[in-house]
Amino acid sequence: MRFLPLALIILAVSIWVIEMQRVQFLEMVQVKERKGIETDISVLNTWVDTRINDIAFLRDMVSLNYDKIENSREYLSRISSLFLSFASAKSDYSQVRLLSPEGMELVRVNSDESGVRLVPEGELQDKSGRYYFKRAINCGGNINISKFDLNIENGKIEEPFQPVLRASTCVYGADGKLLGVIVSNFSGERLLGIFNAERRDSFGDIWLVNQEGGWLIGPDPDNDWIFMTGDEKGLFQNMYPEEWEIISEDQKGRFFSSAGGLFFYERYTISSEKGVYAPDTVVESDEDWVVVSHVPSSRLAFYWWYVFGGVIFGVVLWTGIIIWKRAVASVRQQEMAEALMESEQRFLDVSNAAGEFIWETGPEGTFTFVTGRSNDVLGLSPEELIGKSPFDFAIEEDSWNIRKDFLDAAQTGQSFNGLEYRCVSGSGEVLWINFNGVPILDSEETVIGFRGAAFDITDRKKSEQELRESEELLSSVSNSVQDGLVLMDEDGVVQHYNPAALRLFKFSSDIFEGMNLRDYVRLDDGGGGQGELFSGRCIEGSGAGSCPTGKLEVICTRSDGSEFPAEVAVSPLRRSGSWWVVWSIRDITERKESEEKLLTLATTDSLTGLINRRRFMEKAEAELDRARRYGRPLSMMMLDIDHFKRVNDTYGHDAGDDVLKTLSRLGLEVLRKVDFFGRIGGEEFSVLLPDTSLEGAVQVAERLREEVENAVMETRSGDLSITISIGVSTLNEEINNLETMLKAADVALYAAKRGGRNRVSVQESAKGTVE
Repeated sequence: MRFLPLALIILAVSIWVIEMQRVQFLEMVQVKERKGIETDISVLNTWVDTRINDIAFLRDMVSLNYDKIENSREYLSRISSLFLSFASAKSDYSQVRLLSPEGMELVRVNSDESGVRLVPEGELQDKSGRYYFKRAINCGGNINISKFDLNIENGKIEEPFQPVLRASTCVYGADGKLLGVIVSNFSGERLLGIFNAERRDSFGDIWLVNQEGGWLIGPDPDNDWIFMTGDEKGLFQNMYPEEWEIISEDQKGRFFSSAGGLFFYERYTISSEKGVYAPDTVVESDEDWVVVSHVPSSRLAFYWWYVFGGVIFGVVLWTGIIIWKRAVASVRQQEMAEALMESEQRFLDVSNAAGEFIWETGPEGTFTFVTGRSNDVLGLSPEELIGKSPFDFAIEEDSWNIRKDFLDAAQTGQSFNGLEYRCVSGSGEVLWINFNGVPILDSEETVIGFRGAAFDITDRKKSEQELRESEELLSSVSNSVQDGLVLMDEDGVVQHYNPAALRLFKFSSDIFEGMNLRDYVRLDDGGGGQGELFSGRCIEGSGAGSCPTGKLEVICTRSDGSEFPAEVAVSPLRRSGSWWVVWSIRDITERKESEEKLLTLATTDSLTGLINRRRFMEKAEAELDRARRYGRPLSMMMLDIDHFKRVNDTYGHDAGDDVLKTLSRLGLEVLRKVDFFGRIGGEEFSVLLPDTSLEGAVQVAERLREEVENAVMETRSGDLSITISIGVSTLNEEINNLETMLKAADVALYAAKRGGRNRVSVQESAKGTVE
């Protein structure tokens, strides 16, 4: 009975500890679930923010393309290509559409498991009666986020259910004209899948309902979304009416339910602040969502109460166990002695297998105990080491260091690990030896020696030295090349670079390292995009073939905002389980300038600055194709200086050159920017007039003729006056290619010459001669 008071004390303490653990467990559940709800709200907010940014981007691109392209078919073709590229890059969109101001679909791209496709014109539908179109058309350019509901096609809910969330907004041109409405359908399945994945380790069941109580993610998957069909089983309040009264009134909170368990909830409302997502844009939402975590009572049961029964049982048996232990104490003591001997032998065996030898030193610092592996490590037997100190084997340069380290450890009574010294083996070879040790203390806590282990690290030291030399060699080569070298991780963040890269971009080293080059490099493709240069992370396990490689021409931005063209050689590098990339960047400014000069020389008349004959023919062919494709008018003028030979013969060729240059200047002043004015012969010029009828071409020709007639030509031989003759032709059924158009204009020119010069003549057929 003498152990009864102690047993009662242990029992009381056990009950107190169990109760404290239960309280802490409930607090832990509440903290974890609150944090979980916050994580869910964060996931929803991030997902919705990204989709709002996407539709703002589409709105701007649709408006920009309208302002640049006048033809409606080309405009819709461009928008179709834009939507196809967008849907291919954004796999969580099921539909992207452009609706007319009247609600008719103009462009629709569908995306599903089979791929991305453009819906044919015959399958486009009238959506003027749908609520999301009405909301968008009346929101004045704001972005509207619809209710989370099921997709409806041709007036029926799709089966199996396809949860969607729609974003819609009006699109306006630069002139303020309403172009239509963009509607994007987000795949609800993807959002719900991300939502579920975030809370797999939750204590509770995670549910998502709309503001009306409709189950989006509920306890029974068969009841999800059926509120759309009018079935009350699809409502939260049908299963938990009292709980819904609390949840529907507050923004967030928690409570214990009479139905059993603990409820946590928080309402998610899409922000409507102006300017958060795009300049001068307001986001409107049709509904809120509520995230609910329900922890059933069965999961709140505290497992320590099961331990309580064990504690009572243990206390009851404790006295008997004590008696039994005393009976077997002597036997166990013997077993422990044998186990100790076995453990010592095991320790020695493991030490030998690891290539170590175990040592122990006395107060004088000499070895008093050494295991047999010393011969393999130092080439000296244990007998040769006993009575000698570690200092006796260290080379002269390390002897003082080993003495100092052992002395410091003795004075502080601290263990030491990883002391590395060069020692001379029994064969005279210099080896690197690693020493680890702990102090041996007497009853007064005074250090009387050390015991520890030593092993050979010579091979490791050689490898480290070779690695350092290799790194120094690579660094020297990298610093000596003139091209910029940049190593980036899979996110485009600079991890390493050479001095040439700093000179190219003009950033300081502390800013350049860790900088994301996505903001400073783009492809030189005329579109301002980054294309395959930043095509995304390489697919795990797919090899280097999934990473962009080869040489690319790019536009780089320096720290001061200036730009320069560059050629980038891209090479993938496998590092830490992901694909990094190495760039070799070369400034090609001089090459680009040379190419530009060569292009100018090849397409420009050196005297007048006008396009030459070859360039004029190329432009004319392209405009002719466009005019025939879209049924647009197109006219041409051929003009020649009257009696130009007399000018050269009388005033000299320098005066003739001055006349040609002045005529070119006057023509550019009279003509439009969209017209093509070229010199195709000595004093012969051609003018192509897009979107110009025959009557309009004659008016232009008369203006140019009068301008030249009234102009004073300043030449190096004095002021002169000249006149020109002009022949005009236009695209029609007979004149339907470039050859016949040129011939007709030439025939008209010679008719003007024969008619007395200084006049405009018209030829409406390809017939006739220039004789």
